[in-house]
Amino acid sequence: MSNVLEPQFLSIADTAVYTAESEWTVKDKLRRGVYQAKKSGRRTLIIFTSVKDHLASLPDAKFAKSRAA
Repeated sequence: MSNVLEPQFLSIADTAVYTAESEWTVKDKLRRGVYQAKKSGRRTLIIFTSVKDHLASLPDAKFAKSRAA
C-alpha cells in the first residue's frame, strides 16, 4: 500500500503539467466535461480523480514493429 498523498484538486496549469497537455487542451476538456472542476472565487479547481480516470481510460499506444536492419 502506498503512503503517497494525492491532491484533491489541481489548477489548470498543474493539470497541464501532470497530463503533458497544453493549458488550452485542459480548458477544452473542461468545456466538454472530460474533467470535472469546482470554482473557488476566480480559481478553477480541477478534481484530480477526474483527471486520473480520464488518463486511465485512454487506449494503449500501438507501435509498428521495427524492421530488421
